[in-house]
Amino acid sequence: MTDAYCDFHTHTLSGKCPELLSTPVATTARYQSLEYHPWYLPEAFAPLPEDMTTALPGFTALGEIGLDRLRGPELPVQMRYLEALLALAQDCRKPVVLHVVKALPELFSVLKRFRLRWMIHGFRGTPETLDAIWQRGGVVSFHPEAVRQCRLMDKLKTPGGSFGFESDAAVDADLPSVIKSAVARSGNRDLPQLVNAAFGEFTSGQ
Repeated sequence: MTDAYCDFHTHTLSGKCPELLSTPVATTARYQSLEYHPWYLPEAFAPLPEDMTTALPGFTALGEIGLDRLRGPELPVQMRYLEALLALAQDCRKPVVLHVVKALPELFSVLKRFRLRWMIHGFRGTPETLDAIWQRGGVVSFHPEAVRQCRLMDKLKTPGGSFGFESDAAVDADLPSVIKSAVARSGNRDLPQLVNAAFGEFTSGQ
């Protein structure tokens, strides 16, 4: 069955399913993640805004946050912000939604110093990278285009970790069709149930 589904990361609420909204300000969404995107960080590091540290307890998660070699301030600045943000998430016991572009080794090096739940969103990388994320206890949220990668969908026959699917910024993303395609290409009829269970665990606050 693929009529029940969850959206692990979106910037626009559809109201059609449980969905984790990435937003820089509080909304009325049931599941919302406090965004501090690496693209828009200051050019030099400064302490996190006080209103952010007081707001996070009211959110489901922190993110998207992360590292991006192609956009935003220099990577060392982004890494200082990431460390501060992960410390805040750990203090507030919040899971983290991560954006990472060409900086996965640096991300792993920072993550290993913290104890928290984390998810890499928009994933459409290699099966080897997927294994590396799962081996470290991370959750993967697949970009809609990931279902076109046969080797990646093969990994979902017997998945080695938690995963989901997302619409991200695509307001016309048809997640039921995406998940139906993932079921067909992976051959895993239990995939929708696994996705929904992973969403519940990630957003549970435990």
